[in-house]
Amino acid sequence: MICRLYNSRCHYCFFTCVNVCKLPSNDKVCITFRTIDQVTHLYSAMVRQLGQHNWPQKSKRTAMALVEMYHGHLDSGSEDLLPREFAKQTSTVRCMVATIAFGMGIQIADITYVLHWGHSASLLSYWQEVGRCGRDGKPAKAILYITPHSTDKRRVGEDMLRYIAESRTQCLRQTLLKANQIEGQTDDDIEGCCFGSRCCCYCAKDLGAAN
Repeated sequence: MICRLYNSRCHYCFFTCVNVCKLPSNDKVCITFRTIDQVTHLYSAMVRQLGQHNWPQKSKRTAMALVEMYHGHLDSGSEDLLPREFAKQTSTVRCMVATIAFGMGIQIADITYVLHWGHSASLLSYWQEVGRCGRDGKPAKAILYITPHSTDKRRVGEDMLRYIAESRTQCLRQTLLKANQIEGQTDDDIEGCCFGSRCCCYCAKDLGAAN
């Protein structure tokens, strides 16, 4: 799904992220940003909004929280600990706010949602990053929030911008697979990957999300 964010929608999407953490389920969410400043900003806002809900266990000093953050400037202990904790099926951590550093060499099967707050650098990068969700074979969703400041052509590839522009006119899954076609994969194979109304915002005719 692709959503274009303006001021009113930013508030809606923020509270959507917060509410996912409060749901009585084991859904895991990875929210991806391009910069550490963006990560720390959203992480701090979510922690403030969740308040005591962010600490299901009594001790803040020893327990993991519902929301944690990950980036390349963490100390080595946190770099090792956070992915291990998030990977556990019984993990307290439900939401990881992170830069793309979180995907490097990290294997977590049961991520249900991958949210991009802003464009990836290229379509290939986006394809790799959304591949973090649904590795356990269960239904999963990738959501791309487009912000007014994330379309800088100096930082975003033409293929990524074209993908966004075409989101109103064709299946997002097929477009992504055709752009990163695997050797031996035919066009018929790719067309068979569309799941109708359950495929993407275009196929569901949820054009309000794509506008």
